[in-house]
Amino acid sequence: MPPFAVIDIGTNSIRLGIVQPEPGLSYNVLSLQKEVVRLGEGEFATNNLTPAAIDRGLQVLSRFAEMARGFGAETIACVATSALREAANQSEFVERAGEEAGVEVRIVSGAEEARLIFLGVASGLDLGGARVMVIDLGGGSTELVVGSAEGPELLESLKLGAIRVAGIFTEGETGPISPQLYRRIQEYARGVAVHSLARVREHGFERVYGSSGTILNLADVAARAKGESMPPGRSHYVTTAELEQQGVRLAALTLEQRRRVPGLNPERADIIVAGAAVLATLLRQVGAAGLHTSDLTLREGVIVENLQR
Repeated sequence: MPPFAVIDIGTNSIRLGIVQPEPGLSYNVLSLQKEVVRLGEGEFATNNLTPAAIDRGLQVLSRFAEMARGFGAETIACVATSALREAANQSEFVERAGEEAGVEVRIVSGAEEARLIFLGVASGLDLGGARVMVIDLGGGSTELVVGSAEGPELLESLKLGAIRVAGIFTEGETGPISPQLYRRIQEYARGVAVHSLARVREHGFERVYGSSGTILNLADVAARAKGESMPPGRSHYVTTAELEQQGVRLAALTLEQRRRVPGLNPERADIIVAGAAVLATLLRQVGAAGLHTSDLTLREGVIVENLQR
């Protein structure tokens, strides 16, 4: 079989995976790429992608598609999530993606996004008979999934992405985030998620796995604060208390100081406080003591789905 490629168009980043299928639903990774484009920047106040964001997104999409074809990929499965899902002008992006990049964009629902995320995360785990919760905190939405080796049982998609929440509460803030504002973010997250959280608690789970750049960054910041580091590609356990502690610590810093925090991608410095407040709040509300990190996410879910087909 020839190689194939997957492109995940997220609200914050665009990810590329090029793989060579092998027998037995396995694959060899030929290339993994990720670029921050902030496709959803400024969108959630107007429900429109900005012209600059569209141009940024299409430039990266075209480059990734060209790279995939250079590896011999005959199929490019392109999936878009929250930013395009909610944009009133989504058709402009989709049409230009076909014309400029030669890529057909599939916009997925929140539930379908959650299903693919679970498929991706679970593909790297031996779940045995355990029921687990997967949380993916993206730029525009946060997905909560409860499931087992049999598959997902509960799929929840919340409008609580880091870019979206930062746009409501901290956009333009260059100084420290006050404790009062931090608490308002937490209260907002609880209010948006209340019904979904109740359903998660009702299902129950034994372990939590967290994916997405925001979660991996926060876990790395927490590890480095203890003088440790996260081994690349390996799962790392971080407690809810540690995540809360780092959220408060990051909020007390200026934007410029956050950019210099070890373990934190400087490009996330303006949205990390909102992400930390949302993450720790959701974990507390479902009674999770902590989470195991996963660097597998929706991109890998689409790869697995294509292999199964």
